[in-house]
Amino acid sequence: MAVNTTIAEQFGHAITRCDYLAAHSLLSERAQIIHSPERIKQSVEKMIAAGDGPITDAELVTECILEDWPARQEGDVGYVYVALVGDGFCEAVAVTLVREADAIRIRQLEWGRP
Repeated sequence: MAVNTTIAEQFGHAITRCDYLAAHSLLSERAQIIHSPERIKQSVEKMIAAGDGPITDAELVTECILEDWPARQEGDVGYVYVALVGDGFCEAVAVTLVREADAIRIRQLEWGRP
């Protein structure tokens, strides 16, 4: 079964638009408690501070869409690497997707390139 990456794509595009409320709405209930919209904004700003401007594009790295990985937990459905690109930088956010209340949501965020 292929990983449904729609939520990961929406999250990346929300970050590109600096729409941290929209990004926050894509998180699981527990992740929303941990990652407020302001905390998401701070994480993004810290990650791209060395660049020459804002994030201009977000794209999935298809080689890094996983259905199985060592840290997978019950309910997880995918691990997706989203490249965040701007002038002078290419960073990323890796998202762990989980099924929650019959919807796909983001359980975990990992900011920056590994």
